[in-house]
Amino acid sequence: MKRSSSESALRFMFRSAFCGFVSFNLFSSLFFLILTAGMFIVLPDPATAKPAYDDELIEIREDISLLNLLRGLYLSPTQIDGLIDMANKAKSLRDNGKAQFQGVRADMVKSFANLRDSLFLSPGNEKKAQDAASAFDKNQKDGVGKIQDGIALLEEAATGILSSAQQAIVENFKPCLIPPKDLRNPVRVGQAAGELGILGKVADLIHAAPNDLWRVHGESLLNKITSHMEQESGEMNSVMRDDTRKRLGVIAGEIRGLSDVDFTLRREKLAQELQLINPQKALHHGHRKTGPVAQFLLSDTAAELLPRWKKAIAALPKAASAIEDDAADDMAVDADIRKKGEQAIKSLTNMYNARRKTGRLPEVKAFLAPVHKSVDSGNLREMVVAFTGAAEKLTSVSTGIDLTRIWKQIVRLTNRVSELPLLNREYDPFGFAADFEIAQNETDPDKACHHLQSIAQNMQKFLR
Repeated sequence: MKRSSSESALRFMFRSAFCGFVSFNLFSSLFFLILTAGMFIVLPDPATAKPAYDDELIEIREDISLLNLLRGLYLSPTQIDGLIDMANKAKSLRDNGKAQFQGVRADMVKSFANLRDSLFLSPGNEKKAQDAASAFDKNQKDGVGKIQDGIALLEEAATGILSSAQQAIVENFKPCLIPPKDLRNPVRVGQAAGELGILGKVADLIHAAPNDLWRVHGESLLNKITSHMEQESGEMNSVMRDDTRKRLGVIAGEIRGLSDVDFTLRREKLAQELQLINPQKALHHGHRKTGPVAQFLLSDTAAELLPRWKKAIAALPKAASAIEDDAADDMAVDADIRKKGEQAIKSLTNMYNARRKTGRLPEVKAFLAPVHKSVDSGNLREMVVAFTGAAEKLTSVSTGIDLTRIWKQIVRLTNRVSELPLLNREYDPFGFAADFEIAQNETDPDKACHHLQSIAQNMQKFLR
């Protein structure tokens, strides 16, 4: 049965509590209640009015996104049964909450309307109406919070149904119409246990950072992690913030003190330790927040689709061919790398020809040999080294817009090969993202070339 428009509107109102997104406050309540009449819909601002079919499109998109996730999780029938049970229990909690809201809705509308009308009067006349509206608002928050606490407990149980690899996939899943290639490969489920999202990447950054860069920028990275935790979990007081920062420093010191082998063995545990404050277990107005498992697998959409998925999965062909498809995709990627590499060689050749009269460059065959070899190998790391070497030789003769473009490509390729968030705007631990943006906006080709060259060379210190 399709979700009704009234249910969709109520679902929107309560979604903040059940999925841990937006807090339910007095003014959002006031806006919602004043602008509703008879039906549970929010009247749109005329300036931003949306077509009437938006609700249906949103629901279909949610269906598609969840199905993409389910196709990538490769759940067993037993796991599906367990998730159906958890999703139905979560839906019951939400339905009870909606019923309770409907029971007091008329009184809330009246109370909030009285507060609105009192604000047209002289100051002081609104006090009684404020008290009454605040009481309704507090009761509503408490009710929503209790339901949220119940769903948080169900989320713990649902998380326990999933393997650690499946948990990692859900944790890093982004709603999508077209799933990323990795979600189609059953091997991905086995690999995902070792992928810890941004925390795993941050741990890699801390371990891989050269000593000179860590001395200058390490403090900044740890401060940004602390700020990110605070954003996720709520404001910290100064004592808690300082304590968190110190504990992060201890963990970072431990990470940097490990050999590559020991770090690889302990990476998962150390990355998890970085998240000293788990946002999913933080208090939100005195109640627990929920995370991705609740958002995707305990939603009304999940309660509706999981039983259908259970029936459909039995009729689906086995996924053995997915590995073959993935191998074919890899071959296509390799071909694309070589094609782009050949295009870059043509660009380098043109740049060489423009500078060869200086007599400061080696013969063209010797100049291009390492680049040809790296492209033929299809090894991106070898390509970074070879193209950087060629670009450095050309830059030593003269700069120009042509070299600015090749240095930009080298920076991006280095970031890709590093498999580290070196250009991550949110953390930007070593200033590479900010520097890259400045260099791209530089109008002087000479300054741009040398700036981009410096960025690439510093980023390549992370390639081991």
